[in-house]
Formats: sequence, structure tokens, C-alpha cells
Amino acid sequence: MSRFRDVRPHQSLPPKSPRKSTAKAYTPPKKDVLGPRPVSARQQSRREGGDTAPATQQQPTVPSPPPVVRPLHPAALPPLAPTVTSSGAAKRRKRLRDAETTRSRVKVRRAARNRRHINLPKLLLGWATALLVVECVAAALFSPRMWVKRIVVEGNRNVSHQTILSRLKLGDQENIVRLPVSRLRSAVGAEPEVETTEIRRDFLYNTVRVTVKERTPWACVQTADNLCYTIDPKLVPFRTADVPPVGLPLLKLSGDSGKVRLGKPMTAPGLPLVSRCLTWARGRTDFPLDAVTIDSKGKLCLNRAGGARFLLGSGQ
Repeated sequence: MSRFRDVRPHQSLPPKSPRKSTAKAYTPPKKDVLGPRPVSARQQSRREGGDTAPATQQQPTVPSPPPVVRPLHPAALPPLAPTVTSSGAAKRRKRLRDAETTRSRVKVRRAARNRRHINLPKLLLGWATALLVVECVAAALFSPRMWVKRIVVEGNRNVSHQTILSRLKLGDQENIVRLPVSRLRSAVGAEPEVETTEIRRDFLYNTVRVTVKERTPWACVQTADNLCYTIDPKLVPFRTADVPPVGLPLLKLSGDSGKVRLGKPMTAPGLPLVSRCLTWARGRTDFPLDAVTIDSKGKLCLNRAGGARFLLGSGQ
């Protein structure tokens, strides 16, 4: 039956003209009411049971004109005969599901197929690397091989080596990695004669290098109780003596100098103006300076060697 099924293809559009035409484009009819094509006698005989028609009904064949191709509406096609399915096809049809159910099952199967598997060698390698890092950190912080073996002090001339070591207070089993550098720098800087401190660690030889810079003597301040303090250009006293040192200008405080602390700047009135007087006296070869006297109100008095006195006032 399917061999002689009437299949009418849609009518093709007319070929386009090379020139522009003003005619309207071809539009197929909206609905075809012609219906199916009529069946000939020969086709009817074949449908009834024979491949060939009887000899009495055979007629000479006459070439028929080509069929007219017309667009066929789907509603005009005859209904299809029900198909007979075998038991296997019926079973396969029963296993089918609707589109939504089938799609969800495909997703579940795909998710199960693409499930992430554990890469055991990669996992073991990660754990081994983490364990190695932890072991290295623990060895650097607690191993006896990282203890301080030697302390080198550089730049000291007046401060002894033992004085700086006593300021550091490092034990025999001090770890060089966990060394408190800031605290050690502050401890050495607390020494009055030390101006700046630098501490470096040598991890290759487990050595701590301490480099200090001592204060420069600038003048000697003699208080009312005849105690002499050596000060630097920042007016910081760092050394005491009973007699004035030789070669330093002498500054005599006749009034109350307040509490003097080594390593802290002095706040006696008149001391900030002394630097200008000393600079002037050092530039004059005809004025040998013996001492500079400062009273309780901050007034300065320059004493020339030989007994001459020059009252300068408060400097305002």
C-alpha cells in the first residue's frame, strides 16, 4: 500500500528573473480543497489482489501528461491506517517515558557518570607536602641547630663589650629565628653613651652582629653641686665626672638645673642659646673662652681666659 501512496510535493516557487519585475511575489493558496487524487482502474485492481490486471481489461498505454503539482494542505491528507506492532515493539514502547521524565533521568545518569572521583596519589602528595612544611617550620623554631653561637659587637670605643652583652641578656639556647630584634635594639639604645644601634642576624653561621654608634662629646655642664656632665650637640648628658674634662667648653649653671638624667636632653634655661656663643668664640682667635656662666633666669655670661667677663643677657 505504501508503494502507491499519493505524495504530492509542494509547488516550487517560480525562478527569479534576472531583471527587476514589478509583479508581486508568488504566494501559495491558504487552503486546498481539492482533496486526494482519484485512483485509476489499474491501481484499483492492484489493490484488490493482483499485481497485473486481466488481459481483457488491458488497454494500450498512452503517455499521460505530467501531473500538475499543487501544494497540499495537511488537513487534506487521508488518515493513516493503524500500524500493527509486534510484541518487541510494544515492549519498547512501554519503556518510553514523556519528555520531562526522560530528561530528568538523563540528568541523573549524567550526574552519576560525571561524579568526581578521588585522586588518591594527588591527595597523598598534598598531605606529604603539608607535613614537610610543618616539619621545616618546627625545625626552624625549635631545633638546637638554630641556636645563637656567636655575638659580634662593632663600633664601640668607650662602651665595653661586656656592657653591651649585659644589655642584650641573651641565653645559651637562644633561637636566632625567634630573636626579638626590636627589644634588643631598645635595650642597647638605653645605654647613655650609645646614640644608635643596628642588629643583624646571620642565619648561615648563627651569628648576631651588633653595630653601635657612640655619642660625640660637645661640652661639659657643671651644676651648682660641682658635678660635671658631658653632653652631645643635642644637649643629652651621657657621662659624669668630678672635674671638667680637658678640651671641652665649660658651661656653669649657677641656678637650679633640675633633675638630670643620663640619656635624656637637659632642660635648663639658657642651654639652647649656648651653641651660638660657642660658635662665635671658636671663630675668634683673639678671644680665648674660659667658661660660659648661666644663671637661673637663663642669662649668659662669657668668661675670657685671664679674668675678663662679658655679660650677654638672656638673648632676647
